[in-house]
Amino acid sequence: ELQKVNDRSVSGMMSTVTASFQSIKDLVHSSMAKCHAGMMEQETLCGETKRTLLVRTASLLLWALLSTVLWHKISENYAPACTE
Repeated sequence: ELQKVNDRSVSGMMSTVTASFQSIKDLVHSSMAKCHAGMMEQETLCGETKRTLLVRTASLLLWALLSTVLWHKISENYAPACTE
């Protein structure tokens, strides 16, 4: 039963990470397109986009780190103790 819960949480975590990477990839593609469009406020736009991308990437990495640590803590607490 616990293994099922672990598998579910891992697959949920993976799908969220995949979705986050996909959104970052989409953001990069759209920002590249906007930057190459030759708008008047090109530099401002690219600066804004880079900042957004940096924030998104940082938050994704932070989230992945926290969820990994949390998952290990939960696994330690619920895994049967290994006694030799």
